[in-house]
Amino acid sequence: FLCGKQLTAADIIWAPFLERYAAQALLIYAGQEVEPRSNAYEALKEWYEAMEALVPCYSCRVQGDKTSWGNLLIAAVQNNLVPNVKLLPVRGKRIPTDRKGFNANAVWKQYRENKPY
Repeated sequence: FLCGKQLTAADIIWAPFLERYAAQALLIYAGQEVEPRSNAYEALKEWYEAMEALVPCYSCRVQGDKTSWGNLLIAAVQNNLVPNVKLLPVRGKRIPTDRKGFNANAVWKQYRENKPY
């Protein structure tokens, strides 16, 4: 996680921003490897994997998908909410939201097992 081995407020606060970045960076930056979930950014990739595996509210709700995050940016540009941005064609791997074998109830159960509340 961002501040050590435990989930903190920093992870919760940064999750939506990093999720958007993962999808939208590929629409803005050309000629660079900007896929945050790649081995080029090992620490960030590990953060995404930890959030997906250990934090139910992230993997079940916040994570979203690349298409939706990309569409938000496209709509913002089309409505002149983001000035002076020329978008690139969609590229990169799709963030899977229909993950085979993913069981949200099992993730929540594992999360609450050791919680005193």
